[in-house]
Amino acid sequence: MIKEALGMIKNANPEWSPANYMTDNDEKEIGAMEFHFPGKSAECLKMHTCNNS
Repeated sequence: MIKEALGMIKNANPEWSPANYMTDNDEKEIGAMEFHFPGKSAECLKMHTCNNS
């Protein structure tokens, strides 16, 4: 679903090519971004990558 939604946004904005992107540490989100924007940098949100216990 994420991959399809990004595809729709990218098709509506063909010039869109982010230099990098922020995401949760989620494999589906990262995979969708890598599919549509190969070679771009992923920045994971710190609050999702830290152990707060």
